[in-house]
Amino acid sequence: MYRLGERLNRKKRKRYLKAVILMAILLISLVTAYIVYQISHTKTTLHQSAGTVVRVDIPNSATVNYDEGLFSVSLPKTWQQISQPSSLYHIYSWRTLSTNSQTLDIYQDTIPTNFAVNRELAIQSEGNHLSIIGLVSDNCASFTKPTSNMVTGTPAKWQGVNFLCDLANYERDVVGTGSSDGINSIGLTSNLNGLHHFFFVYINNTINPDFTTFYQILNSFNLK
Repeated sequence: MYRLGERLNRKKRKRYLKAVILMAILLISLVTAYIVYQISHTKTTLHQSAGTVVRVDIPNSATVNYDEGLFSVSLPKTWQQISQPSSLYHIYSWRTLSTNSQTLDIYQDTIPTNFAVNRELAIQSEGNHLSIIGLVSDNCASFTKPTSNMVTGTPAKWQGVNFLCDLANYERDVVGTGSSDGINSIGLTSNLNGLHHFFFVYINNTINPDFTTFYQILNSFNLK
């Protein structure tokens, strides 16, 4: 009888142990299910700060930025800077590498007020840089009345800007800039360098002149 009772007690202990294990597994399962439920049903609120508009300058690999001390300007890589012979004017010059089909001259402070052009582009000052008003004009011979003084240029006007039209050489495509500051001149001002005047001359000798490059160059110009 003693051995039989011992075997019964062992069976009870085993059943009890199995029950405890099952209860533990069940409890763990319930806790795990509860955690999963809470995670999947939690509402997350994102608080985003107010947006700020920032100007990002994306470098253009097709251009080269020239630092000329007083100002900076970007031109296509297909252009090269050329030196100017000594003269009364302070000039910076560039031209296309393969041919001389396109050239750019920037006059700084020494402005040739008697310089006559074939097309005019009106610009205005925006502090240390400039903005373009409209587009390059047609050849000024189409809207300028001839005078007896054609050698030095004929007074003309484009979009309210006065300039001299080169009627004597009307077949050329010489573009000049002008503003309300005066013939062939625009004044730009910076905190560092104060007031300076500039005149831009762009020549395009291609069959079908496109002035997009000229617009891009002007938009990149900055007085330091």
